[in-house]
Formats: sequence, structure tokens, C-alpha cells
Amino acid sequence: MTAGVKKLIQGLNYPPEVCLPFRPVGRLLHPSITLFVCVISLPSHLLFPPSSNQYNSPELRQYLPSFQTAYIKTYTAPSGPSSVNSTADALSSAQIAYSHLSSTPSLLANDAFIVACYSSHPLVSLLRSDQAMARQPIIGIFEASIGVALSILPVTGNISNISLAPSTSFPDQDKQRKFTAAKFGIVTTGAAWVPLLTSGVNAYLGLPPSEISQSAKFKGVESTGLTAEELHSAPAKEVEARMVAATRRLIRDGDVGVVVLGCAGMAGMDQWVRKACEEELGEEAGGSVRIVDGVKAAVAMAIAIADGEAPRI
Repeated sequence: MTAGVKKLIQGLNYPPEVCLPFRPVGRLLHPSITLFVCVISLPSHLLFPPSSNQYNSPELRQYLPSFQTAYIKTYTAPSGPSSVNSTADALSSAQIAYSHLSSTPSLLANDAFIVACYSSHPLVSLLRSDQAMARQPIIGIFEASIGVALSILPVTGNISNISLAPSTSFPDQDKQRKFTAAKFGIVTTGAAWVPLLTSGVNAYLGLPPSEISQSAKFKGVESTGLTAEELHSAPAKEVEARMVAATRRLIRDGDVGVVVLGCAGMAGMDQWVRKACEEELGEEAGGSVRIVDGVKAAVAMAIAIADGEAPRI
């Protein structure tokens, strides 16, 4: 690790024991989507996953919309954790990705960067702190999803008031449920991410750090109990069942109007979230719940910002 990387890492105030070089994972796993960085050029994008899983980029790309002003290419970092399941994994992947990125001038020439790991990933801060990237927008899919979720929630005075039938999954639920749709919530992977993402949302919104939501607009986080790798290695029926169950727990009070996919590896799983919404809330209310994919949100946002920065001829 270079002295510059050490200085930037230390400035993030992470515990010193997790700021040391990490051993790379020496094997490739089943194709799954774990951590990505999109280095977006106009008219070319570079999808940049700094994990050791070299097969995940094309799989994610098929779920992204096409843009006339840009396209996505894929790249995989030479080493690193195959799945980001902890703060230590996030730091490891950030160190490896940043070291490689900062030493590759051709990558620095791109117009925008997306850190596509659904967390308060330290690579966002590392890239934003690099003077060589001072002009490029650097967007995390976590932050992008929050911005989009808040922008599509109902405004005060225009909130749905649809009556809901009693919950079939939660018989003790209030039988007089109303669909107010006033909050957004997140469906994520392992249980360890529940407090981390909750704290991350609070911090992003400028609220006191807490593992409990501090915002009237944020419902909270529900876990599927699967890692990012298991989203694609476990039997599809099990993954679907866990996605549906976690979504139903999140929305059962009737106050969630936006569900955010809390992992890049959940790309394409929005159909299961929709199924859960309609099963739990009914076709009318469940069909009106919005679903946000942070990768798509970040790509669209980065293109818009980079296009605004591009010189006009």
C-alpha cells in the first residue's frame, strides 16, 4: 500500500487494525455481483469491479439500461475479497481498487466513477480525496439510491390512504392497516448489514449516528440472511423465498412506499420484490410501491452530471 493510500485510509477514522494490507482471495467463485466501480466515459463507460470475482461484470451489465451518450465496459481488479460482507472487506477492496486505479492513467481519464457496493464504501471517499479526480463525479450506489428514494416518496398532504386487508403472513398485524407510503426501506443481504446500513442512512441524511432510524422518512433495513455470493449460488427458489419474506417484513405496516434493493447482486430481482408487495398489501397498494435499483440510479445520475461537465463543441 502506498503512503498516499495509507494517509487517505487513516483519514476515514476506521479502526487501525483493519487499515492493514489484506491477503487476496486465491480462488474464483460462482459468478455473482459483489463490488463494482463504474468508470464512465462519454461516450464510453468502464464498469470496474474491484473484487476477485472476474465473472460478475457482464452479468450486471445486462440489467442496466442503454444510453446513447455512453456505454459500459468491464474490468476486474487483480485481487481482493470475492464478496464484501463486512467493514474489513470494504476496506480491503477499497485499498486494492484505489491502488490499482490511481496507478493506471488510462482509467483516471474517464469522466465519472461509480462505486457499486451497497454500503458507505470507503472507496467513495478515497476517490473524492484524490486531486487527480477532482473534476469527475464519484457516486456510490448506496448514496444514489437514498437520493432517488427520497425524491419519489409522496409529498406531505398527498399521501395514499388506501385501506389494506389483514396481513396473511403476520396475523397479529393491525387489522386496520392503512397504506400511507410515507417511508422508504431497504432489503439487504446478511444480518450484519442491518445496523451498518441503518447507521449509514442516518449519517448520509446528517442525522445522529445510530443503528435505529432517526428519520421519519426511513423505515429501516430487512435482511435476507444471504451473502452477495449466495444470491447467485443458492437455489433460485430459496433466494426468491428469502427476498419475498424480507420484503414482506419491511412493508407490512403499510408505511413503506419505496423499497430499495440493498445489494448490487440483487439486480434483476425486483420482480420478487414486486410479488411480495402485491401479496402483502394487495394488488392496488402493492403495485404502487416503487422499487429502486441503486446501480441504475447511480449510472443515470453519473451520466447526467458528467454530461453537464463535458465541454461543448
